[in-house]
Formats: sequence, structure tokens, C-alpha cells
Amino acid sequence: KGDTDTNTLWGAMLATINHVYDANPDALIGVITPGPWGAINSFATDKMSSLGTHDDSGISELSINEWAEQYVSTLEEFAKTYSLPVLDLYHGSGLRPWNNNFINDYYHGTNDTDTTHPNSEAMKKYIAPKIASFIESFA
Repeated sequence: KGDTDTNTLWGAMLATINHVYDANPDALIGVITPGPWGAINSFATDKMSSLGTHDDSGISELSINEWAEQYVSTLEEFAKTYSLPVLDLYHGSGLRPWNNNFINDYYHGTNDTDTTHPNSEAMKKYIAPKIASFIESFA
């Protein structure tokens, strides 16, 4: 929290909003968390090290779901600190990338494909309506 180093999540977000406000002081900014994805979701209990190596050993030792919760929590805390509205798609999107039937219908057609990026049907049904309502709530 409070970091200004643009190599950190907090610092990069701060640099981004400062840049936007410098370009347009009247800009309306909101924060949208990512939805769950195949490898990183609330049911993933493996350690982050199972996804690859990290410079920060503390990250490597976290369970995947602990890391995801901290990531989303940081985005929410950042939004609160800077009085920005937040839409939490991680907990509230309705996406289920851990469910094979859902993957078949709303990702890319088979269980062994990309479970990070929902297909256009999922975007229309699950994501776009939430983002539209979110924007309307503060615009």
C-alpha cells in the first residue's frame, strides 16, 4: 500500500490514474478486478510456485487462492484509498473456469483450451451487463 514504484501493482495503478487526471482532470475512473480464471480461482489450492518461479519467495509460498484474494483486496483497497468505484468480477462475475461444462459453453469450446479468457457468449451474458451497470452507476 502506498508504493509509488511502477513495478508494483499499487504504484502502476497510481501512475496510471495520475496520468489520466493530468490529461483530463474531469475523468471518471473506476477499478474492475479480473474475473476468476482457470489456474487462479478460489478453488485453486496449489502454491503459486506451481505456476512458475517468482522473484519474491513470499509469493511463491502463497496458495494460489491466497494470492488471488490478496491481489483483489489490493485493487479494492487502492480504489477505496483514491475514492474510486470498484467492480469485483473475481467474486461476482458468475464465471466458473473450474467447471468443465461451463468451460465448454463459455470459454473456447473444449476443456483443454484457454480458461483465462471467456468467449463472446460469456462476455455478453456475464461480463458486459455488469460493466455497463457499473459505468452507469458513476458516470
